[in-house]
Amino acid sequence: MKQKRADAVFSKTAPYYDIIYSGRNVKNDTRIIINHLDGALSHTKTPRLLDLGCGTGTHDIEFWRHGYDVTGIDRSAAMIAEAKKKAAAAHAKISYVTHNFLSYTPAVRYDAAVSLFDVLSYITTNEQVTKYFSAVSTLLKPHGVFMFDCWYGPGVLLSQPKIIKQSYQSSGFSVTRTKTPSVSYENNTVTVRHALKIQKRGRVASSFREDHVLRYFFYPEIKQYAEKAGLRITSWGLLDFPLRKAPPSSWSVFFVAQKAP
Repeated sequence: MKQKRADAVFSKTAPYYDIIYSGRNVKNDTRIIINHLDGALSHTKTPRLLDLGCGTGTHDIEFWRHGYDVTGIDRSAAMIAEAKKKAAAAHAKISYVTHNFLSYTPAVRYDAAVSLFDVLSYITTNEQVTKYFSAVSTLLKPHGVFMFDCWYGPGVLLSQPKIIKQSYQSSGFSVTRTKTPSVSYENNTVTVRHALKIQKRGRVASSFREDHVLRYFFYPEIKQYAEKAGLRITSWGLLDFPLRKAPPSSWSVFFVAQKAP
């Protein structure tokens, strides 16, 4: 299966991304994630953190406010542009890199890395998933901690993806998004067609479509991919501190892993 370019997928969505996900309590989610990271980095004064697939950088500002030295990387130039605007408005000293992190070679290694909003699920081939975990391991220091989430196979298969229509209001315009899914059981993926309509003063200002191909995973394969790269899964489940056991109906789950010494 051909790997879809994530930068192309999000190029049109980027200006509306924060509006679409404004209902998520990112500040609370980040606080919980920081609790997990701090537990493994208690002796590190100013931990270096790399946000893989950082998107528009909302989490990064919270990490920075908590005392982390933050670098965000995303191969979508449109997303990085939004992240830089947001960091400047918050007077946050965050470094941003437009690059595919699978081939990123920084001058330093990091104490921690995060990969949030199901970034892993946008990597759909076995070869690329292997590279994903290998890249993370290379980027981390020994004992470095990695926290990430992805789509969870049992939840996807039990609930069966359905067509969803959502509307969002912002100052001066509204966004309507219709998500139409199609499951490939052969590839363990769901192709979700996003149809967006932007309205201003009651009239359609623009409309476009993007196809998002996401892979769902099962615990044994995540464990195997991680261990092959020298990363040990220390906990997994629903986002909380500590992580809560994930019921089979869960669509998305979190993992905490640590690099071998």
